[in-house]
Amino acid sequence: MNNRHNIPAFTIIEAIVSMAITAIILSIIFVIFSFTSQRLMDFKKENEHINELNRLSYSINKSIFESEKMQGADEEILFDTYNGDIIRYSISEEYFVRSQGEFTDTFHLTSKNIHFEVLDNSLKNIAYQRLQWNLEVDGKTMKLNFYKKLYATELIKPIDK
Repeated sequence: MNNRHNIPAFTIIEAIVSMAITAIILSIIFVIFSFTSQRLMDFKKENEHINELNRLSYSINKSIFESEKMQGADEEILFDTYNGDIIRYSISEEYFVRSQGEFTDTFHLTSKNIHFEVLDNSLKNIAYQRLQWNLEVDGKTMKLNFYKKLYATELIKPIDK
């Protein structure tokens, strides 16, 4: 008597064919993933300056809103806040640094020049201080304008005798 039991299973050829198909599918997925990753890295690199510009614009607007007074020169902009802190933007050729207390943030943008001036409306009843900042972004010069409303206490200065 022959007591042989057949167990249903894959043959070696079927296992090799399924492994080959799996290898082909995985290699296609790898090529698609690496191509997509490279395109995303290129997109990120192209938009780094725009992201820096958006962060800077938000930061300056927040500093203006939180400050009582803004002043500056070619290499530095100072914002005196209502609670007595100073927000300082130190400018160098290739980047500039925002510092407030122990917090420091770096913006990798090239600053061309900074200009402050006081503007008033046609009725001469409201005055604004304008910060005009020219930046170079992707080889193009961008002119950013930021405005801070000036109140009477800031416009009237004591006269030294």
